[in-house]
Amino acid sequence: MDIDTHIRAFVPLQRLPKPLQDRAVQLAEVRSYARGQVVYPQGHIDDLVYYLLAGTIELIYHGKITRTLSATHKAALRPLDPPGRKRYSVRAVDNAKLVVFRRNMLDRLVSEADLDGQHVSDELEVSEIATARSSDWMIRMLQSELFSVLPATNIQRIFAHMEQVSYKADQVVIQQGAPGDYYYVIESGYCEVSRSIAAGRGQIHLADLGPGMAFGEEALIANRARNATVTMLSDGQLMRLGKQDFVELILSKVLRPTSFAAARPQIGDGGVWLDIRYPEEHSAGALAGSENIPVNMLRLQSNRLRKDFQYFVCGDDIEQCAIGAFLLAERGFDVAYVTETIATIGERDPSLITQPPVADEAANVTVITFPGTEMSLPDFADGDAALDGRSNTPLDNTLSRIAGLSTYAEAQEAMHDTTPVDKFTDTASGRSLADIIEELEQQHDELDPADSAPSTLAPLEMDRDGRAAGHARNDAPRDAISILLAEMETRLRREVAKAVDAKSALVAVEYQTKLARMREQSNEEMRQKEAKIRETYAAEYQDKEQLVRVYYKKLIALANKISRQKAQLQEAKKQFEVKLASANQLYREVEEMRNLLSDQIVYMNEQALEDIPQLITL
Repeated sequence: MDIDTHIRAFVPLQRLPKPLQDRAVQLAEVRSYARGQVVYPQGHIDDLVYYLLAGTIELIYHGKITRTLSATHKAALRPLDPPGRKRYSVRAVDNAKLVVFRRNMLDRLVSEADLDGQHVSDELEVSEIATARSSDWMIRMLQSELFSVLPATNIQRIFAHMEQVSYKADQVVIQQGAPGDYYYVIESGYCEVSRSIAAGRGQIHLADLGPGMAFGEEALIANRARNATVTMLSDGQLMRLGKQDFVELILSKVLRPTSFAAARPQIGDGGVWLDIRYPEEHSAGALAGSENIPVNMLRLQSNRLRKDFQYFVCGDDIEQCAIGAFLLAERGFDVAYVTETIATIGERDPSLITQPPVADEAANVTVITFPGTEMSLPDFADGDAALDGRSNTPLDNTLSRIAGLSTYAEAQEAMHDTTPVDKFTDTASGRSLADIIEELEQQHDELDPADSAPSTLAPLEMDRDGRAAGHARNDAPRDAISILLAEMETRLRREVAKAVDAKSALVAVEYQTKLARMREQSNEEMRQKEAKIRETYAAEYQDKEQLVRVYYKKLIALANKISRQKAQLQEAKKQFEVKLASANQLYREVEEMRNLLSDQIVYMNEQALEDIPQLITL
């Protein structure tokens, strides 16, 4: 195969008409590279499209050779990298030749072919894989950061294994609590992601999804039940991929597990620890220099991270770390997840974990919430869904902070804890409780036997028979009065001890009764406040939800109207083109008739000139 024929076989040049292919051959620039020479490094930015013409090259991703490509391979007919920032470093294995085009030149050729009625994709990244079933959602997937790191064979198998499913408006696609079985991509229509809270007493709206967006990956990654419900807002069609195919074709190529020992040398040299636990867990002890973004906020806060760094996701749940790594990989980050928990790392070497600084006692003010104040709100997840572009309102931020105050287990433990806590004095109810405890302690101190005995009676040690010991044992009483006083003192001490024990038991019962009453009052007060807050938030969210639904219905109606108008315009364009072609044909026929008439006139003039002498002779 000669060079010109080889260039004409490149994608998408092979679908262009021959005149445009001739122009492409003229615009092509052939570059030669010696063995070991770098064509371009990873991260290089230019507006060129490279094709392998001859020889063999290596594709290198972060210092590792991911693929060796020969010019005889069918994959060499596609571009090595899209224009813009290059995903790989390319190095010649032997003497190689590459064909280089400028992006705007190829775009112009493709657009001209499209105007001539040739169905050619206007995106170089969308190759023959999607030609048979080309649509907007497929093009968006192929252009995504996630699909950019997948081998072409995997992409082809993904589209081959995807199944199209139709849904009606208000139909549930996935149910919270159900097992994860499919990964979904929206082909057409709109979906709502919501989650049930407080044992089914209400639902919270998480996100709305549109064409091209994907959901359902988190349950498949963590091998857990669905943590959100996805419902159709309108009629639509979804493409779904089975769990086994998702794991084999996508997850195995995207997720990169690593050990702590392997990741540690890269920290500081372009590598960063990313702790996905809650802020209070991170502040209690974390890896030195780690950044903290909770896993439920990764979709919204991933723009805080830099794409020129390599991130190592860590936490106390390995499956959550894998989910976090996948969410970042979807957004084009260089990421791996650590297969050891932070707790395990800290137990092995406590020096690796930084402890929170000890604050000054005068400045250290701790507020302890009473049991019952917890509001259990779930994390953002499976809805799995992509929340890109969703803004956080102050109300959303407040709910997220309330959700992180304490866990359900901590609340249950606090409900059964009857030990007074000094820190409860930070609240109004706690101060009342502390005053009662202090009053009871004062009454108890007043009943102490040492203070209750007459001051004239010296403390005496009693023997087993209840008789006075000590000096009385060494010195015999001098008279009967001394013996009588000793016996009276002994009896008095016994009575005082009995009275003190009885009074102490009575005070303890009273103390426990008052303490239980105070706790119940505090719990009831907190429950009432919690119910009021929940009602307020529920009302606000219902109003917002209704408003958003109205807006979405209007947007869907507008989108349908625009689609109809677009279809009408396209139909009008086709009719115009048909009429234009008819007009051109009529114009050509008129021109032919005019030329024929001109020829006839010339012929008649010539005949007339020939007949003039004869007429004169006559």
